Amino acid sequence: MKVKELDKNKKISKIFSFCIKLSFRASKLYTILLFITELAFPGLVLLSSIFYKVLIDMLVDDVTFRDKIYFILIGVFIANVIQLLFSNISQYFREMQSNILEKNISILLMSTIYRTELESFDNSEYYDKLEESNNSISSIIEFTQNIISLVSSFISFISILVVLVNFNYLFAIVITASSIPYSIIRVIYTKKYYILSIDQINSIRKQNYFRQLFSDKKHIKEIKLLEVGDYFIEQYLGKWKKNHSQRKEIKKNSVILLSTAESLLELVKSFLGIYLVHNVIVGLSSIGDFSLGISLLDQIKNTILRISSSTVNLYENRARISRFLDVVNNEEVLIECGEIDICTINKIELKNVSFSYKGMKNYILEDINIVISAGDIVAIVGDNGSGKSTLIKLLLRMYEPTEGVIYINDININKISISSLRRCFSVYFQNLENYCITLEENICLSDLSAKHKRMRINNLLEMSKLRKFYDEENLNVEITKYFSESGHELSGGENQKLALSRSLYRRAPVLILDEPTSCIDIDTKKALFRDIINDFNGEIMILITHDIDNIKIASRVLMLSGGKLADFNYDAS
Repeated sequence: MKVKELDKNKKISKIFSFCIKLSFRASKLYTILLFITELAFPGLVLLSSIFYKVLIDMLVDDVTFRDKIYFILIGVFIANVIQLLFSNISQYFREMQSNILEKNISILLMSTIYRTELESFDNSEYYDKLEESNNSISSIIEFTQNIISLVSSFISFISILVVLVNFNYLFAIVITASSIPYSIIRVIYTKKYYILSIDQINSIRKQNYFRQLFSDKKHIKEIKLLEVGDYFIEQYLGKWKKNHSQRKEIKKNSVILLSTAESLLELVKSFLGIYLVHNVIVGLSSIGDFSLGISLLDQIKNTILRISSSTVNLYENRARISRFLDVVNNEEVLIECGEIDICTINKIELKNVSFSYKGMKNYILEDINIVISAGDIVAIVGDNGSGKSTLIKLLLRMYEPTEGVIYINDININKISISSLRRCFSVYFQNLENYCITLEENICLSDLSAKHKRMRINNLLEMSKLRKFYDEENLNVEITKYFSESGHELSGGENQKLALSRSLYRRAPVLILDEPTSCIDIDTKKALFRDIINDFNGEIMILITHDIDNIKIASRVLMLSGGKLADFNYDAS
């Protein structure tokens, strides 16, 4: 039990440390100024209350000091103006810091996902973690700022409590004790609601998926054609109703209990107010005392509620941030990176390579033995699902073999740095998507440091027959109308040609083309492959295809069947 408690405390300490460091990295200036303004604000509120008490007493009782009342009024005015300024400045610092924090946390998450092994994206649990991590961005910001708010509220509570104890210590005891039920109920139901949100992650992802289908151009055209809009709306509603009913039950109970507890607190405050009125009537207290007492009761009640709210939010966000840190610190999903850099590939060898997804018994690839050398044009054929694309992902170290070893230039692939390995490949993946950026940017993404890029782009546009984009102006037009009405919408074949141009733009020792011409007309396809072969300088080319015309250019043909290499009778003539 002590070990668990120790681990829990370490985790909490780690989360606090992470958020404070993150805040200072975002902006030391905003963080320090936010602390100052948040800490000063409660003191200014208390100071105003004391000024009003003195002012009222002078107006009612102290005739001799009435000529100094204007100084008190000026003091009240200055305190209120400073209080207003600090409130607005604090809000400004909070918003600026939030913007910078959001940027830094988003980059941290994007960088982590970028480094994550591709196999993780075949796991629904990983998508649940990603969903929660994306939702946790606001939680980290809230947690960081709640730490400041909690410190501010606690100092405010102590300050008011000291004044209240001097005023009437019984008031301090009664009002503090009355706030305990509210705080306990808030903690209990926040925990329940958080546990429910964890349980609902997968269901909410499905709910959001059905909604997003209607804003996805690839899906909406078929939804309209098949007239299945109502079907997907029903699917969305089904998920929403289930999620809503579970949340509603917890929220309803929490509202009832919290309202009851807060009403009790208000009732106690009212009785104490009546007590103050009685003391004024019988002459035990001044009207100024009454004003100060009511103000102190209001302030300590609101401060207790703020402390309770901040504490609960810290707990709720702590749990979310803990899961966020599990994602960004999970080294198990990051591929081990070797230290050997390579600049070319003359030989690829797979020895007894097998692969299966985690948690699955069946092999996608089994006992594969292949040797490919410079100058080879290898076609890989086979039925859908036979493991062709998986084989390519293994070569790129997007997946790790379950068994066996891959050698590049007779070096174990695990000893080669991933960045230098992947720079040696130019790859067109099946159904590769283009990006909502300009035509030129779409092509140049594969090699941002390439020289003579405009000449290379024009050659590729000529090769791929994308005639409408020949002039210089159209190279900078955006692809799709997603962000701009003047953007170009491409046909299926044009999309494939553009994605293929991006792959060919990178001059690499190994060219891999996975079904590169499935949407391209016959004449263009023949001309395209003729140009590719003319541009081939004895490197390695791997074709994954079902197209007999593509197979004709190969010097070797490998056939995959059920994840295994099978005999394939092929006559190059």
